[in-house]
Amino acid sequence: MKLSELVANAMTVLEPNAARGVIHGDIHGRNILVLDRSPAFIDFAYSGPGHPLEDLVRLDAIVRSAAMRMLVDERTMQEILKAIYIDGTTAEDILKVHPAIAASPLTGLAVRTAVKVREAALKVAEAHSLGLVDLLSMTCVVAGNILTARNPGSGIERALLSIVGPHIPTDRLLTPPHGLAPTD
Repeated sequence: MKLSELVANAMTVLEPNAARGVIHGDIHGRNILVLDRSPAFIDFAYSGPGHPLEDLVRLDAIVRSAAMRMLVDERTMQEILKAIYIDGTTAEDILKVHPAIAASPLTGLAVRTAVKVREAALKVAEAHSLGLVDLLSMTCVVAGNILTARNPGSGIERALLSIVGPHIPTDRLLTPPHGLAPTD
């Protein structure tokens, strides 16, 4: 399946809840300060209605993009991503099974962050009567954005899309959302 089709399918899942929450809207490292060992968010210029999972998934993507490294072969990376995003395996169990990942402080941080974000996002999803498919759909949209806008060579994002993609419903009409071009 083409990236544009996968993202279009994910957007059809997300669209009914696109304005259901209030979001920061501009989550990135320069808008997060640490005060007394706790994160503090600044720059609320883009705050407003949005999908309740957007900020959490974007935060995970920021850490993943900055810290996750392809320290293992692609199949093993797919297993790790499946354990995190689909199965909900604990970070400790993942790092125990994959010592090459555990040996890298940054990649270990990315795994721990992804696991924590998944847990928090599923709690937010439940509070909004949403579920894992919504989380995976938002993950797909954000990963697709990273691939097309920022880092087209990211093996991590490609591996992630190969894991979450099969969990996105495809039984809806495929129309590119919000001007997304139908070609890759």
